[in-house]
Amino acid sequence: LRELSARSGLSRTWPHVPPLFSDTAKDRAVSGGGGGGGRGVLTCSAPRLLDQTLAMLTRLRATGCALPAQIWHVGELGQPDSAGSRRLLAARAAVRDLREALHPALPPSELGAMRGFMCKPLAVLAT
Repeated sequence: LRELSARSGLSRTWPHVPPLFSDTAKDRAVSGGGGGGGRGVLTCSAPRLLDQTLAMLTRLRATGCALPAQIWHVGELGQPDSAGSRRLLAARAAVRDLREALHPALPPSELGAMRGFMCKPLAVLAT
């Protein structure tokens, strides 16, 4: 938690740690520009979880849930025009790459640590 706090610019404890999010991501989060007004479905996915993510969205939509959905990933789903992204878009979900919200000074070697469980809290912080 201290590292996330330091990286998000909320702490001066570790001044040598570059900020985690880009300046535009912070502005979007503060202004509420993430869309949905705080209501919606947010989850993370990867290629090996794509079928389960689509099943979850299909079940939600079958119950009549019309909340906006955001599916976050850390570069795993490829480009917005990839087959996986197209399948999620067809399920009426916005596909967001966490790398776009991260600060450009973040070393590429740390991106691997952002995948998996860490994608979830970071996606919440980025919206």
